[in-house]
Amino acid sequence: MKRKLFVALCFATAAFVACQTTTVLPSIGVTCANPLDASAFGFTLSVPADFACITVEPNSELSVFVRYRQGSTGPIISIAVPNSGTLPPGCGQDPNCENLPPTVNPAALSFVQTKFTATAAGLTVVSFSGFTQLPSGLVLGITVVGFSDDPALKTTFDAVVNSVALAP
Repeated sequence: MKRKLFVALCFATAAFVACQTTTVLPSIGVTCANPLDASAFGFTLSVPADFACITVEPNSELSVFVRYRQGSTGPIISIAVPNSGTLPPGCGQDPNCENLPPTVNPAALSFVQTKFTATAAGLTVVSFSGFTQLPSGLVLGITVVGFSDDPALKTTFDAVVNSVALAP
């Protein structure tokens, strides 16, 4: 489940970006908004103001799933909480994945972080992902994905991670 969660977040987001598919749900588990109030699941967060909610694919394995996109073709931020699971250990032996140093955000939540880079059919996809175990035992996953190794992706990722707070 650990590796499956990481791979699912990376590839589900990358596939949406690459294929430009349409989806049928505004979000799963919470109402997509900025800031995101997922207090029923133990957290709140915000994304940069130039990102807007986009739809998600149905997924019965997720308690929470929301996505935001910058403009019509910009990077995508995915927020996911699976129904169950444990904190992913990192990249393992995946040659497309780089373990980044863990970080602790201002709310004292520790995040495992990875960077994933893949090229297929001439298209390069780069994502930054972070995972933290919430006090409820659920795992919160945050992924920012784009089409180049632009430092702005990491800046956006860091901003979202640093905005996560535990719900009262």
